[in-house]
Amino acid sequence: MKIFISIASYRDPLLKYTLTEAYNNAVHKDNLFFGVIEQASPEEAIDTNSFTFNKQIRYVRIDPQHSRGCCWARSLAQTLYNGEDFFFQIDSHTGFDIDWDIWFINSMQELMKYHKKPLMTIYPNTMKAENDDITKNITKNPDLDTSAISVLVPNLDSAFKENGYYVGQGASRFKTVNKFVHGYLLAAGNFFTVGAAIEEVPYDPFLFFSGEEQSLAMRFWTNGYNIFHGNYDPIYHYYGAYRKMFWEESEDSTRTQRWGELEERSKKRLKEIVTGNLSGKYGLGTTRPLHEYILLTGINHTERNCEPRAYDGLNIFSQDYREKLTYPETSSGIPPMPKRILTPEIRKRLTRN
Repeated sequence: MKIFISIASYRDPLLKYTLTEAYNNAVHKDNLFFGVIEQASPEEAIDTNSFTFNKQIRYVRIDPQHSRGCCWARSLAQTLYNGEDFFFQIDSHTGFDIDWDIWFINSMQELMKYHKKPLMTIYPNTMKAENDDITKNITKNPDLDTSAISVLVPNLDSAFKENGYYVGQGASRFKTVNKFVHGYLLAAGNFFTVGAAIEEVPYDPFLFFSGEEQSLAMRFWTNGYNIFHGNYDPIYHYYGAYRKMFWEESEDSTRTQRWGELEERSKKRLKEIVTGNLSGKYGLGTTRPLHEYILLTGINHTERNCEPRAYDGLNIFSQDYREKLTYPETSSGIPPMPKRILTPEIRKRLTRN
């Protein structure tokens, strides 16, 4: 089964490492296809012809001053998709365990016994180099705690601050003997799902960075996808400071539109998405309504608040991954819609009447 690996890279000297790690540590190497958007100068860009698997790399280079941010680049990377069975989005500073592809495919096959469109995600394990000197040996730090699963929960200190709609998130631990648990948030630098996701939930190029993960989780969920965290993650992320960043003054000063302008536009866009007011392919889906996500998670963007249960997710993590999620208010059926939540569809009906 073929895997499309989407990578958006910004002036990242670890891009070559990431591609090599993914290929060398996979069992079915011929089934990997990379979609790479590299935002780098000609001098610092990779040479795709230097890879033995160069015919499996679909590549576009863009000068950094012409970039419009992370989500924009990830949207472009999705255009390089060519019907592969699975979609896997990672960052350009990622390491892999041996046989990583087998674990993901076997996990998807297990989850697809019970759910039509599963999505696996979590913040990856860490990897580092001494003094962030990536020219030296990079050390991977696997999660060795087999008694608990790493899960994603909202961050209390960053939820709905300064009249905004951004909800940050972080990793927590949930003790379980199961292989998987249900989730309700998503890590943009490590998620694996069916290839059809690119058509059903395409990346929004008009978002900049903040809110990327929360809006994606809501869009996937309302389009009928079920989010899961696994008891093992074969992926590693380099969290250190070793490269230029988009918003640094030395980078930003050459652009016709500064990153702050892009971020402000993105904040307005995020509000429209998470409150259900953006219609079309970049808005919320229609398979499940927004109010069900609110009732399930306790994260209410229309009222800009999180209920206490949103911060631990126990009502979600404790449910059997093989079963359909049930809601806190009811053990079966569709919960009632809160009166103050008006979706675009309901607004249209009210207008017609």
